[in-house]
Amino acid sequence: MEKIGTVLLKSLKNSRLDKRLMEAKIFVDYESMVGEKISYISKPTFIQNNTLFIGVENHVWLHQLHFLKPELLDKINANFPRAL
Repeated sequence: MEKIGTVLLKSLKNSRLDKRLMEAKIFVDYESMVGEKISYISKPTFIQNNTLFIGVENHVWLHQLHFLKPELLDKINANFPRAL
């Protein structure tokens, strides 16, 4: 007989809810994922078609974050068992 927690985890993994919960973690833990300096000037705004949109204060920061994109993706994906 399986434990209820194991059954629930399997059910979550088989549903789309598991992915949505991992996506929600980005909004909750953004500062710890990308660091205080980056989170001070940017915030995740929404996710659409597996793309994370990040809002910034101005176009200068947009340009700067564009160069940091690979590093930021690595930092965010490091918090999950598989890349989002």
